[in-house]
Amino acid sequence: MPGSSRIILTASGILLVWALQGCATSRLLPLSWQEEAAARSVNPKTHARLAAAYRKEAVQLRKRAAFHTAMAERVRTNPSWSGPQEREAWLAHCALLSQKYLEAAEASEALAEEHEGHADVLEGMRELQR
Repeated sequence: MPGSSRIILTASGILLVWALQGCATSRLLPLSWQEEAAARSVNPKTHARLAAAYRKEAVQLRKRAAFHTAMAERVRTNPSWSGPQEREAWLAHCALLSQKYLEAAEASEALAEEHEGHADVLEGMRELQR
C-alpha cells in the first residue's frame, strides 16, 4: 500500500470514530441526570416525554441509515467513483454504518416502548388512587 493511501485510510478511520462519537452524544436524548430522575419519577408525563425523545431519536437514526444505504447505491452504480478496492471498502463502510444505525434505532424504539409502558402503569395507578 503506497504511503498516500495509508494516510487517507488512517484519516478516514479517525473521521469515522469522530462521527460515531457524535452519534452517541446526540442532543435529542435527555441528559443522564434527567434519565435518573425519570427512573425515580411517579409522574406519567415524565415517562411520556422520555418516550417521545426516544421515538424522535429513532427517526433520526433511521434517516442516517437511509443516507448510508443511498450512498452505497451511488458508489455501486457509479463506476468512476473509485478503484475496485476502494469501492469495496466504501460499500462495506456504508453497509456497516447503516446496520449500526438501524440497530440503534431499534434500541431507541424499545426504550420508548418501555417508558410508554411506565407512563401507562403510573397513569393507571393515579386513576386507582382517585
